Amino acid sequence: MLEIKESCKSNKIEFSFKLFKKDDILKIFMDLDTSSSPGISNIPGKVIKESLNDLLPLYFNIFNSCILYNIIPNEWKFAIFTPLSKNKGLKSDLNNYRGISVLPPIAKTFERLIASKSRTIL
Repeated sequence: MLEIKESCKSNKIEFSFKLFKKDDILKIFMDLDTSSSPGISNIPGKVIKESLNDLLPLYFNIFNSCILYNIIPNEWKFAIFTPLSKNKGLKSDLNNYRGISVLPPIAKTFERLIASKSRTIL
């Protein structure tokens, strides 16, 4: 869960996340779209979902370590970027394209987990 604290000395607002529970992680993984691309990790969502019973403790430790140490693995920060035509105007005009970024399924899951915790507080 997201906690917002106001520091009396500096008048700055600080926030922190509470650690995740295994049930929280399991729920987010169960909603993982297995048809999406694996991104740069080359680990398909289907493989992640099928191995969830064995790997849930590992994901639990990784996700909570990210919160505890304020570190996100480098692989989660990179996406495969593909320009996609808007089907309007000239194909040679770069303004007629939008970008599609494909993240690794684990990174998407972590983002959704963070977002789900943020929504419950705000």
